Amino acid sequence: MIIRIIFLLCLADISSKATFALTRISLQQALHHPGISLKLKGHSSSRQRAELLVKNGMNHEIELVVHAGQLLHTSHQDAQNLVVTKTQFFALKPGEQLQKPLWAMCIESHDRGPGPNDPFRPVGMASGPLLAMAQTIDKNQLYNNAAAQDALWCLSNSHPLSSIYHPDPKITRLLQEQVAVFHGISLDELLKKERLNQPKHNRVFHAIYRFALKQDQSVELRLYDPQGNQVAQLMPETCLAPGVHEIPVGYYRSYPEEGYYQLVLVTNNQVIERKLIRLR
Repeated sequence: MIIRIIFLLCLADISSKATFALTRISLQQALHHPGISLKLKGHSSSRQRAELLVKNGMNHEIELVVHAGQLLHTSHQDAQNLVVTKTQFFALKPGEQLQKPLWAMCIESHDRGPGPNDPFRPVGMASGPLLAMAQTIDKNQLYNNAAAQDALWCLSNSHPLSSIYHPDPKITRLLQEQVAVFHGISLDELLKKERLNQPKHNRVFHAIYRFALKQDQSVELRLYDPQGNQVAQLMPETCLAPGVHEIPVGYYRSYPEEGYYQLVLVTNNQVIERKLIRLR
C-alpha cells in the first residue's frame, strides 16, 4: 500500500513538471500570442540597434528565442529597418517582465539610424543572401563589428566591396565572399569588376577612432571635406559610458579632389574634438 502511494505521488510530480515545462517560442510567434505582451523599439547603441520589452502573462515559464536573420521593420519612413545579427534566448517566469537590447544592424543606408522613439515590429525571417549574411555574422561573432554592418549595406544598398574592412584579412574575405555569392560570381571576379568601374578619383580610408569621455554622453562622429561640408555620418548618435572608446570607421566615396578631411566628434551639435586625415 505504501509503495502504491509513493508511486502515485511520483506520477503526480512528473505530471506537474510536464504541465509547467518551459515552452520555447519565437519572436514572431510571441507577437501574436494572447498570453505574451511584446514591444520593440530602437536603441541608441550602434550595434544593439533594437530593444525588446516582453512580459510573460501565462502560468508557466517560457523561453523566447530571437533568431539571427529576423527582420524588424519600423513605421517611421526616415529610419532604417533592421536585421537581427545574433541569436538570443530569454527565459521568463510566469508574470515576469524583461527589457533587453537586441543585437541588430541596419539595412537601409540612405535613412537615419533608429533611436528609442522608433517603434519596430517583427515581420518574419530574411531570406537568401541577407539571411546567409546575418547567420555568418552570428556564427563568427561579428555582431559588434563595423565590417559586418558594411557587408549588410553591400547587399541592401549596393555599397562597394572595398567598404568592407576588418584588421583580420580572413574576416574581410569571409564577408566579401558572401556578397560575391549574392552577385553570382567569384570574389576575384567581383573585385576586378569593381576596379574597372571605379571613378577616376576615389577616396578610401579605414581607421580606429580613439577618444575618451568623462561622463555619459550621446555623441556622433561626422566626416567633413576640405571645404567644410559634411559628407558622411560615420557613427550615428550613440549614448556611451565614461572611459576610452575605440570605434572602427571606414568610408568610400568618389571625391573631386584629395586633401585633408576632418573627423569631428559632436554632442548636441557642439564639437568635442577634431582630427585631420589626409585622403590621397
